Amino acid sequence: MKHRYVIFNIEYTFVDYTSVEGREIPYHVKGTMTLERKINTQIPDEDQAIEW
Repeated sequence: MKHRYVIFNIEYTFVDYTSVEGREIPYHVKGTMTLERKINTQIPDEDQAIEW
């Protein structure tokens, strides 16, 4: 099994105007996100080798 990691920083703001009628709720998100893919090296076609 081979592991691939992608790590990136995110920062964004948005306004939620659907949760509470007549109100806008602002959000600010800032942080790090890590994605991992487990790849079975026994399968020759790498697109098919990703295990979820």
